[in-house]
Amino acid sequence: QNATLNPGRARADAPQKVRLPQNVMSALEVLGAAQTESRAEIRKKYRALVKHLHPDMNGGDRREEGRLRRVLWAWEQIRENRHFKG
Repeated sequence: QNATLNPGRARADAPQKVRLPQNVMSALEVLGAAQTESRAEIRKKYRALVKHLHPDMNGGDRREEGRLRRVLWAWEQIRENRHFKG
């Protein structure tokens, strides 16, 4: 049936939200990614952030070092979560 006629049923082609652990939700927030994004899309954001925050690219700014560590932690959480495997 049409989703507008039956609002309790999600459309088959709509992205499905899965209940993720808090650490993964925090990781997505650090990376600026949405829960419905694919692993490839999240990885693209991760790589762009790492490139931007890398000491060789930002002139050795020590303030960005903590942010880089958070981004690296976030990617590790995403990598280990079964929802984003593949």
